[in-house]
Amino acid sequence: MTDSVKSEYSVSPAILTIDRSGKTVLWVTTILFALSSFLFVLLAFRVHPRKRTFHYLNALITIISVLNYYKMASGEGYHLIPQPYRTVNGQRRVVIRQVFDEHYLNWSMCTPTTMFQTALVSGMSWNDIVIFVLANEGLIQTGWVAALETNQTRKFVWWGFSIAFLVYIIYSMIWIGGKAARQQHHRVHTLYEVVVMIGGVALMVAYTANFLISEGLGIVSVGTEQIIYCVLDVFARVPLGLILIFIDEITDHEFRLGELPESWVEMRSSFKNGGVYLDGPENH
Repeated sequence: MTDSVKSEYSVSPAILTIDRSGKTVLWVTTILFALSSFLFVLLAFRVHPRKRTFHYLNALITIISVLNYYKMASGEGYHLIPQPYRTVNGQRRVVIRQVFDEHYLNWSMCTPTTMFQTALVSGMSWNDIVIFVLANEGLIQTGWVAALETNQTRKFVWWGFSIAFLVYIIYSMIWIGGKAARQQHHRVHTLYEVVVMIGGVALMVAYTANFLISEGLGIVSVGTEQIIYCVLDVFARVPLGLILIFIDEITDHEFRLGELPESWVEMRSSFKNGGVYLDGPENH
């Protein structure tokens, strides 16, 4: 190896990490999710327990988000992943990027739960709901592998698997969910069409695009990547959560598919369900 080639590859690697603005936005997002959790819990007390489905689910989503975002804001929840060589000031340099894979842990729990809610609103069958939720989990898991993959070819192969899941998810949201929603009251159908078929699909595409320009091709900085993910997560959870919590008012009480069965919210020891006795000869 010639001296010029040696000097070309002996330069210290360029390590790309999050900047101050990115860290600040992580802390702000943590606080927003914490406040949202309290809000969702408080709003639950204003309705009958049977109508608290979306309150419980959205509180769960935001509480999980608080924990994951706190970890990232505290300087944890990431790996340093080698990226392809780049030419910097005429020199070939190894690039190492800070990848916050804590996002994928967060999405693996929160995204299927969020999508489960949208499926409930649509009125699609339980069979379609299960496949829809599992497809979302597949999207997250394959994206997670792609994010941590050091080989660029394999990275995009895994990203391609993730895109395949995304195509089915969008198909389910627009075709299966849209068809089911059209059989409900027009207020419910309109809500689903605007919030899920337009807003939801746009968010899913935006997440995928951000991966491509950040962890995939390395076009944007780590700080910018995190700011975009924070904005997307907040929009996907807080406004949607509030819309679903107030779905009764928005649809003029025409949506009823989200109510919990009465047996789920009553005490099992109530006289209505019969007395509860311990086993023993004196109770026979």
